[in-house]
Amino acid sequence: MAKEHISIINAELNLGLGKGKTLRCLLSDYESIYAFLKNNKKTTKQTLHIFDVTHTEKSTNNDILEVNDHINRIGANPFIGNQAKYKIDFINVEHLYEKTNRGVITNSLGPEYNKYKNKVQHPSTYLANISALGKICKYKIKAYLVNQNQ
Repeated sequence: MAKEHISIINAELNLGLGKGKTLRCLLSDYESIYAFLKNNKKTTKQTLHIFDVTHTEKSTNNDILEVNDHINRIGANPFIGNQAKYKIDFINVEHLYEKTNRGVITNSLGPEYNKYKNKVQHPSTYLANISALGKICKYKIKAYLVNQNQ
């Protein structure tokens, strides 16, 4: 049986991305994303593909970079105070992503993305928190950054 995929895509991206069931939204919409993840969980081998924006002059526009890890600089944690809702005490993000030889480390900047996208390597918006939601829902996670350098 083939692995099932679902995708969450940053609404700022206008490319034909994603496999299987897809949610295109602002990545800060945690409630909608959590509901989507819970409602579409079918198997333990299911993979979640997350696509977020990035900005780098080292790649051409719309190049897709694979993510191996993240630095969470969002500044807000949607899980604090909501542990009962998410049925968690602690989210272990060690080994969160399916890694590749070409993968990068992203800096998730949240609402400060536009302000700092030129100052950090491989910036993203809310990828770190969406990946944590995927982990809570027991998905395997593959994350991607789509370069928007124009």
